[in-house]
Amino acid sequence: MLDVLLLRRTLARSPVRWVMHMSMFYGFLALAALSGLGLMLDIVEHFNLAGFAHEAEMVKGMMALPFDVFGYLLLFGSTIAISRRILIKFVRDNTSAYDALLIGAVFLITVTGFYAEWMRGNSFLVGNMFEYPIYAPHFALIHTLLALGLFALILPWSKYIHVIATPMTLIANRGGE
Repeated sequence: MLDVLLLRRTLARSPVRWVMHMSMFYGFLALAALSGLGLMLDIVEHFNLAGFAHEAEMVKGMMALPFDVFGYLLLFGSTIAISRRILIKFVRDNTSAYDALLIGAVFLITVTGFYAEWMRGNSFLVGNMFEYPIYAPHFALIHTLLALGLFALILPWSKYIHVIATPMTLIANRGGE
């Protein structure tokens, strides 16, 4: 289980790759969970389910900091991935256009997520400095469609399936190959 949660095998091979993978894995995992929670809170707030609209709005306000922290974590990991492909000759020589597209898409989705949050005025670190409520829903929709497109339509048929398959294989084999 520690091989899955701490990526010990990746750490043994390369500390830089380990930091990159940990940042991307936990950043993405936390953002996906927070987005699901945010969707549920939006539904509760919109339909005022069980009279909890006010409480849902308060919880959504408290989610700005975790969204920022895990968003920056994902941005950090994807920046390392892009940098490795640009700066390290061996990695650059073994990077296909397909790899570059996938890493670039993760980076683009992360940036559009920040921009959408900034336009809503939800960013904990930036505040409402870039708030522009008229266009905020449009950028949020663009971000959502890009994220769903990549992770729901492309992930299952791409190299990124290792995000799901590798942990399941390690757990099934109790750490073995």
